[in-house]
Amino acid sequence: MFNWKTTVRLSDTDAAGRIFFASLLRIAHDAFEAFMSGIGQPLTRFLHGDECGLTIVHAEADYRHPVGCGEPLEVHVGVERVGNTSFVITYLFLRNGEEVAAARTVHVALDRRGLKCEIPDDLRRALAA
Repeated sequence: MFNWKTTVRLSDTDAAGRIFFASLLRIAHDAFEAFMSGIGQPLTRFLHGDECGLTIVHAEADYRHPVGCGEPLEVHVGVERVGNTSFVITYLFLRNGEEVAAARTVHVALDRRGLKCEIPDDLRRALAA
């Protein structure tokens, strides 16, 4: 499990001062970017490399408790499943040890023509570790 910390910013909140639903997914993506770097697979490799790109094809989130501006969040990032062409990442959002939200994203490897392709072996190994 990879852990990443952040603080809810004013721009992450809605008119009620609580985290805006789309902001939670942006924070999840920031945590995913840190996770990928942490396992030696920086996203820039998949943006500018010749192998494949990684596209999110599904995202979901559950909101358990309100979170406001200035509150700390710890995001636990985990790998739920690794297939031939896709993988699933889970996110658990904690505030002072209490679960406040959870999310899940499904990523698919696409070649430069936009067609599904196999996940590179070194990425597969890094995700499975």
